[in-house]
Amino acid sequence: MKKSLPFFLLLFVIVGLGMSSCNNCSDCGPEQINPTVNVRFKNFADSSEVKVKVIARAKGGEKELAPLDSITSFSLPLDMNNTRASFDLDISVGGKTSPSGTYEMELGYDTASVVDIRNVIRVEASNVQLLDQNRFENVTVTCENDSSTCLSEKTNIDVYFRVF
Repeated sequence: MKKSLPFFLLLFVIVGLGMSSCNNCSDCGPEQINPTVNVRFKNFADSSEVKVKVIARAKGGEKELAPLDSITSFSLPLDMNNTRASFDLDISVGGKTSPSGTYEMELGYDTASVVDIRNVIRVEASNVQLLDQNRFENVTVTCENDSSTCLSEKTNIDVYFRVF
């Protein structure tokens, strides 16, 4: 009986360590990752990149999604619970005469839940399209890999405005 006591203690320690090793949710259960699209800022005259300061908000929301300074592009998160998302983009271009102010954009897309090999639940958005926009000179939506079901992370939205 004395020889089996160390075995049971060792077994107890191993089981205890195994159960406590799953405290961090990043390695034990599903986690949610939002789909995003890449928004790029361009000069309407020559399609060159334009550095801007932008504050993005979901339409009607107070929470800032992307308060960024001196950028030419950023990742805009999509609403994973809907197939449409509307945004207000407060844009200013420093040092240049430009139409600074609030711009509006509405996107439509399809969503699907996917579970990867690490057990991460991911909502993928595909077939992103521009439904409406206000104040931009032009907006184009393109896919990096020209796929018929372009995933959101491979989607570029180029927004053009006049910079003088």
